[in-house]
Amino acid sequence: MIKLILAILFLFVFITDSYTQGIDLQYIIDKAKDNDTIFLGEGVYEAVPSSFTDELCGNCLEHKTNVFGTKGFFIKDKSLHIAGVNREKVILKTNAGYGFLFFNSKNSSISGVTIGSGVRDTSGDATNASIVLKFSRVTIENCILSNDTLRNIKIPIVGISGVVIRESSEAIIRNNLIRNNTWDGIALYRGASALITDNIIENGLPGIFLQHGHMLISSRVKHNFGFVLFKNIIH
Repeated sequence: MIKLILAILFLFVFITDSYTQGIDLQYIIDKAKDNDTIFLGEGVYEAVPSSFTDELCGNCLEHKTNVFGTKGFFIKDKSLHIAGVNREKVILKTNAGYGFLFFNSKNSSISGVTIGSGVRDTSGDATNASIVLKFSRVTIENCILSNDTLRNIKIPIVGISGVVIRESSEAIIRNNLIRNNTWDGIALYRGASALITDNIIENGLPGIFLQHGHMLISSRVKHNFGFVLFKNIIH
């Protein structure tokens, strides 16, 4: 309880200003303690993208394949709760292929934000998305995930997804608007699982993609290039 109160006081010192310019959200994430909650007021929060090597490939034939990409916001080896006050007015610009990357984050959540402005990585093997989960358990709720993405001259065919769940990660994806993504709305790889409920998933390619995972769906999926489903248990 004390940690939560301190986090609120610390964060709102920076976020009460309507501008949010100059606020380094990644710095706040890095300084937060395990299981802290970060409240975000209205405004635009922009990531400074950084290069990284993904030592496991989400969709390659050989899992142990190095993939070179960029990450925006990053939570690693701890659980955090990111909560925006209004999903239409709290904007996270990732400027990266792996927009908001959760790695070994076992009990996190993100809600009440828009995540977009992704930039497609040049490697066709990069599983780019607004939100990417690796070895994690995350609840994604009441968000807008949209990436009508910038493309590099060397761009591969694929684009940016809404959510990618990988390496036995588990997700609850609930009451989101996932639209205008240039790859899958939601994709599951490498033994991932998800409860996908009460979402609107539209204008993706395809809406939902499943590979070696399982899911429970209760969402509206429309104006997508079909479903791609194989080697899964569908309830």
